[in-house]
Amino acid sequence: MTDRRKFESALFEPVVRATIETGETTTSFVQRRFGLEYGSASRIVDRMCAEGVVSDELPDRSRVVLLTLEDWHRRNA
Repeated sequence: MTDRRKFESALFEPVVRATIETGETTTSFVQRRFGLEYGSASRIVDRMCAEGVVSDELPDRSRVVLLTLEDWHRRNA
């Protein structure tokens, strides 16, 4: 695993938490909130979609959060 991928993996949990707490996410939100470049933020958002945390992209480029924090913790316990 490259250093960049390790960095993205380490940020995944905090990004999921922030996404669930705010109730929505976009790649731009992840970029601004965590100071990431577009590619890293996009990969994290894509992973959240693949893992069922958020929906596919909506026409306004946002995504709907599909889990509560309780759901997330239960899935990852």
